[in-house]
Amino acid sequence: MLKKLSTLFIMPDSKKSIKFAEQQKNVLDKLLKIIGDENILYNFDKNDKLQKEIMNLTDDVKKYYACSNCSAINNKNCKKPYLTLLKFIMKKHGYKIKSSDHTIKLDSNIFIRTKIYKFINN
Repeated sequence: MLKKLSTLFIMPDSKKSIKFAEQQKNVLDKLLKIIGDENILYNFDKNDKLQKEIMNLTDDVKKYYACSNCSAINNKNCKKPYLTLLKFIMKKHGYKIKSSDHTIKLDSNIFIRTKIYKFINN
């Protein structure tokens, strides 16, 4: 009986942040390369290629991150999954995210309110 109980209590795997540190760094590098200097939400929303490239990182994020609380990964109702995934990865690597309101003038009388994101590495 004792022998059977001991097999039930298997030690969990080490944390993904330790086990996959190098792979997580590679995912962050890919993400930083994808977004480049872009930080205006309006431009993210209008660029389908950029959104797809960010969402293509989903499989790597599932493998290398503890992501049970990321709504972009878990198919929960998410308005902008690419932005949610971007923020999730950046926060996991210690970046602070600051946003501020911004107005873009498109035509003579057309103004768009949007946000500017700043990613600050600690």
